Amino acid sequence: MLRDFQMHAYKQLVMHIDFQRVDPTQKIVIRVPLHFANADVSPAVKQGGSSVHYTINAIDIECLPKDLPEFITVDLSGIKSSQMVYLSDVVLPEGVTVVAGDKKQAIASATKAK
Repeated sequence: MLRDFQMHAYKQLVMHIDFQRVDPTQKIVIRVPLHFANADVSPAVKQGGSSVHYTINAIDIECLPKDLPEFITVDLSGIKSSQMVYLSDVVLPEGVTVVAGDKKQAIASATKAK
């Protein structure tokens, strides 16, 4: 599994790569990015004139290597003005659990411009 890589300062050249050996039967803990989708078609933006703000962009998860997602999509199509989306609202793929963070942690909010 790829853990880290370093690029040259100004050339398109990989300088160093770190890999981690994983056991396919053991769960791993890793940080996975969140992709926010459909904010532009939500009632908060389309009808309420709000803008959506994101408080975090990645979460720590635990899963087997075969269940590891590239990213987790957060659907914001139902968010309304002055509403928040919490970590507990995120739909996780099967076999994936959140290990770090409070379930009541806000990850996105829709606020009206003043």
